[in-house]
Amino acid sequence: DHIDEYLEHYRGKEIGYPGLYGRVHHHQFHFLLEGPFESPCKDGFYYGYLQFGCSPFGPEVVFKTPNGVFPVNAAVSLFVQDEPWDVSVDICQIFELINQYFTGELIHPSMSTMDSKVQSILAQTSSTVNTLFEECSIYFPHIDLSTKPDTTISISPSDTFDTSEVSESSESEEESMYPTTNSSGIHLSKLAEKDDTTLELLQSQLENAMVDSISKSCGVDKEDVIIPDVSIILDSINNVDGKLEIKLDCNFREYIYLQDNYWASKYVEEENSSEKIRESAKTILVSLLDDVYKLGMDNNISFVASVINLSKTCSSMRSIFGGTVYGVPINRESNVEILNLSDTNTSARSLLSLHRLYNLKALYIDNCEEIQNSGRKIFSLLTKKPVIPKLETLSVVGTSNALSHKWLNELAQSCPNLKEVYFTRRAGTKVMGWQDLVMMQTMRNPQLLPCGHIGDKESILRMLYCSLDRTSFEKGELISVNPLISHLFKSNLDTWNCEIVDAMRRPLSDITCYHVTCGSFYNQRTLSELWGIDSNQSISDIVKDLAQNCIVCGEPLSNGIRVVYSNSLEPDIEDQKFEQLTDISSYILYHHKKERP
Repeated sequence: DHIDEYLEHYRGKEIGYPGLYGRVHHHQFHFLLEGPFESPCKDGFYYGYLQFGCSPFGPEVVFKTPNGVFPVNAAVSLFVQDEPWDVSVDICQIFELINQYFTGELIHPSMSTMDSKVQSILAQTSSTVNTLFEECSIYFPHIDLSTKPDTTISISPSDTFDTSEVSESSESEEESMYPTTNSSGIHLSKLAEKDDTTLELLQSQLENAMVDSISKSCGVDKEDVIIPDVSIILDSINNVDGKLEIKLDCNFREYIYLQDNYWASKYVEEENSSEKIRESAKTILVSLLDDVYKLGMDNNISFVASVINLSKTCSSMRSIFGGTVYGVPINRESNVEILNLSDTNTSARSLLSLHRLYNLKALYIDNCEEIQNSGRKIFSLLTKKPVIPKLETLSVVGTSNALSHKWLNELAQSCPNLKEVYFTRRAGTKVMGWQDLVMMQTMRNPQLLPCGHIGDKESILRMLYCSLDRTSFEKGELISVNPLISHLFKSNLDTWNCEIVDAMRRPLSDITCYHVTCGSFYNQRTLSELWGIDSNQSISDIVKDLAQNCIVCGEPLSNGIRVVYSNSLEPDIEDQKFEQLTDISSYILYHHKKERP
């Protein structure tokens, strides 16, 4: 009752505090407040409300407009003493207290204030941000929210607003943990419930934001913009600290080539070095992601780019670092969980920054020429600094084939949760997953025979015929097989094992195809899924008619494709049972040769 009596005193009356407009509704005092002149916030105009009755120690303030002093959408208790609030404190004294926090005269124990430069930038954008709050325009219908109003002109306290509209909005907000529909027409409560119509609306807003960003960055007409595949991860919509958080799958694969398209007109010249191209690509992507994050902030949503795929672009790892939204620095890299940098311009030096991606679970850095050409071993660079404690999957196919004992030991220590590693074996080392059926040991130099079987070179040259079907061959008919992708993985028994996998990273089937050009395999299921090839066809017939290009190297599969019978798979992969990663390297590199009888 005393709160109703307190607020009734200010209902429909002019407050008399400079730079302040206020409206009472239920137990809330909604306000527009001008930043104090003697602070970096002097150019700002901030919307928020005082909430009465939730704490015995006095009203709590909630700011909706970002300001760099008070947190956004969070209730802050202004009176930090452990004593009941004195109702004799009037509204003007409360806002005097708020301004003292703005000027820095008071420091709140639970608040972290941003840099003064950031506060100044936020102040300049505050009027634009205010237009996004529907309730703000309802409470203050006579104020042009797009510009900072002249606070020397008083608004009559008798000015009315549609209380029925406010009541409906307030009741809906009380029923939900999220605010109601914003100026973009997105109802956050329905979004939290994963309503299809609301999700489609938000996805449309995402696409529009990207079109605007790319058009502005590259100087191209909006109708000519081709947008990347940035989509909402449905299972990721959660309430985090009272705010709706949504993770995004950002797929830029083959998107930024900077060749023969509108990227080139803005950023690339023929004499550009790879360093300049990397920096140009970063400029484009950082600007694009900043605008996507800005859309989220404007809609009271926290967007998180948890999956970023930059494969087959001229970009690099630096593109995920940095970013600024409304002048506030964004630590985007800390939220990335899956990062694909395969076939990019990522340099060896960038690997030294991996420890900053402390939530990273999967890293793909396959076929990175810049790292290969640096002459430095990727494995040693990955362990120069404390890497990522949550890393589970690491793929370095084609980037390095130096699987050293020392590196595996360091990797096991730096990445305690590591569960699998994809790599390319070094020629001459053992081929884990393939067994020489004659010598009964893991193959070292596998050869493809004309009949499609695989044998170890040393064994089959002794006999000059296939040990399985007794088909003879000439030495010149042998094709050296060097599997492109080997897969180290931790089994359910908590032991390490290794196998050969195909281009889609599936274990080899009994009959498969081998592309001699790059060393990749294609199971029949993979061929069917990639190109709709009838899985009922015999694989021999499929190979004869293949006209597609290899998804790994891009070369025609019609040249150099062979049928392979994977009879040489080790009989039970669980038999390997290496307890430590270092046990595998010792086994692979051990040059044991039996004496000939």
